[in-house]
Amino acid sequence: MDERLSLIKDLNRVKLPRWDEFPEFGIYRDQLISIVNSSIDNVLYIEENTLLTKSMLNNYVKWKMIPKPIKKKYYKNHIAFCIVISCFKPILTIANINKGIKLQTRIESEENAYNRFCNILESIFNKDISNLNDLGTSDDFKVNSNNLGIYTSCKALYYKRISDLILSSTEDFDE
Repeated sequence: MDERLSLIKDLNRVKLPRWDEFPEFGIYRDQLISIVNSSIDNVLYIEENTLLTKSMLNNYVKWKMIPKPIKKKYYKNHIAFCIVISCFKPILTIANINKGIKLQTRIESEENAYNRFCNILESIFNKDISNLNDLGTSDDFKVNSNNLGIYTSCKALYYKRISDLILSSTEDFDE
């Protein structure tokens, strides 16, 4: 098997921490950044610009994407929001991430919304990886190591467009 396909199939090990696995007590900024970055390292291709930094965290608070820390301490909701933001940041605008978080947390609690995000993300990674050999089989083409990059990029573009349409058709969720 092509080495690239082998690396891609390793993505089925994606596992995010659930809400109840987060600390039950307040943590400091550096601890939050460490938890978030170690949680997303198996989801994202980590580059310097995708890691959560102090300035990003400060901006998320300033832009009201996450609540202000309480006496310089962060809690479960801060960790969850930062993980979600970090995962979506490479594919969605900050404005659409913010809108999506507000939409989902109006539908259900922060805990349920975050755990649902984890379940869906892991399911998609595992399902797509386990069905990798069956993807794109048609008379026109069969996905293989020569065209896998094109196929997955086109699929990502398609799903990004759907997300953009959903988020653009919802009311403004600014509070």
